[in-house]
Amino acid sequence: MGDTVYNTNAFDSESEMYASIAKGTRAIIEPLMIVHFGESVIDEAFDRFKTILRSGISKERTKITNLTITLTRKP
Repeated sequence: MGDTVYNTNAFDSESEMYASIAKGTRAIIEPLMIVHFGESVIDEAFDRFKTILRSGISKERTKITNLTITLTRKP
């Protein structure tokens, strides 16, 4: 599987880039999360994900090679 490369110059702002990454990830993961946790947690979970992206991604060219998400249901 190849690496995904995001060219930061393709977006008008960093915020737009983070929103795009989060939106693409959400499109794939949301159906699994809804089945497991219900719809009530989805918006908050992806708002947190965007915050993590903002704080963790370099302002240089970024390669994302792997994304692992562990879901744990609270009792």
